[in-house]
Amino acid sequence: AVFRYDSQRMALALLGSATALSPTERLSSWRTAAACTGVHVASVAESTPLSRFCSDGTVFPALTSRTQANNAAQRGELLLNGRTAHGAARVHSGDVLTLNNPSPAPLSTPEVRRVERFFEELTEAKRERGGRFEVLHEDDELAVVFKPPGVHSTGWAGTRKKWGEPTLCDALPLLLTAPSQRASLAPLPAPSPAHRLDARVGGVIAVAKTRRALAGLSTLFRERRVTKVYVAIVVGAVCIEELAGDRVDAGGRFTCTAISESAATSKSPEGGLRVEQQGEDGRLSVTEVRVLEVTPCAVHGALTTLELRPLTGRRHQLRIACALALGAPIVGDDLYHAGASAARAARTPHGSVPPLPPVRRRAGLFLQALEISLPHPATGRTLRVRAPEMRRFAKLRERAASGAAYTDEEWELWRSRGT
Repeated sequence: AVFRYDSQRMALALLGSATALSPTERLSSWRTAAACTGVHVASVAESTPLSRFCSDGTVFPALTSRTQANNAAQRGELLLNGRTAHGAARVHSGDVLTLNNPSPAPLSTPEVRRVERFFEELTEAKRERGGRFEVLHEDDELAVVFKPPGVHSTGWAGTRKKWGEPTLCDALPLLLTAPSQRASLAPLPAPSPAHRLDARVGGVIAVAKTRRALAGLSTLFRERRVTKVYVAIVVGAVCIEELAGDRVDAGGRFTCTAISESAATSKSPEGGLRVEQQGEDGRLSVTEVRVLEVTPCAVHGALTTLELRPLTGRRHQLRIACALALGAPIVGDDLYHAGASAARAARTPHGSVPPLPPVRRRAGLFLQALEISLPHPATGRTLRVRAPEMRRFAKLRERAASGAAYTDEEWELWRSRGT
């Protein structure tokens, strides 16, 4: 199934009932759905530890790991024959297991107001050029949403240092609908992103709504069965033929190999390039690169639009591959801009390489997660969700092409008028 970005249709179809509720009610609906109770009579050939017996989600859908079963037993929510028990207690045939998992405590009024303001900021119309917080696909098990750039996917030490700095996780309960009240679903108390995007990167992100979906998505990412496609605009003209076969960087960490058109996973005028990097920790990162478009630019010489497919998941993998392996940093990437100049010089040691222009961070990082494809954790059917390219990408190319069309005399005339 292929789902395309249509904010108006998704808003009407998926958020119609949710938007009728107040923010407090919408947040409460998730906590209410997560509450679960159940009774199970054990039938085992031999005694088994309580935590192991309840760890696969078949006894109680809300418990999908030994850690969850142990924690439920420690909190007194998982009972063995009506009594509290340790996770190591043995379960025998005929034993009665009871789970009473109450809903989490509600948020305070100031916290609800803070989340509501943040949600309104992410969904307001003026953010459309840089990408708005939108639902691309949603069902009872999972959702795929568009994360705007400038927002952290999940909380971490840096966000917790600043009181009141919300993340994507805080706004998700207001965007998505709580799963239906079916015991087999085991809803989460709040939607949980299955992976992360850098704060400066916008694009599609998969979100679990149930414990089964969260466990399934985690397995898919661990087994590398999820395909992601990114689009980026980089500084300079990238030529696949010149880079193929090159071992870039003085330490020989990068290897670039041409991909034949027949072996390519997507079509492009020049085929593709496979970029491999051996990290300092010994782990290999692999990225497929394809040139989509080269735009002349008076400031940068040229801008190249790339399609990037990470085959592994490493920190800043795409930014490093563009800057240090290709010598073409992503527009707005101040972190690896300096390293890109050294990579360009190393690739052509006997030639003159024009210096890179100063990085302009305020314009944002021109990297977007464009598409995600994965087997649905519940049905096994392939789910492919693609969002359109953010409007600011086309605006940048239009401005670059317009400026490159000026002759030197016209530029001098323009500068003289400005003075």
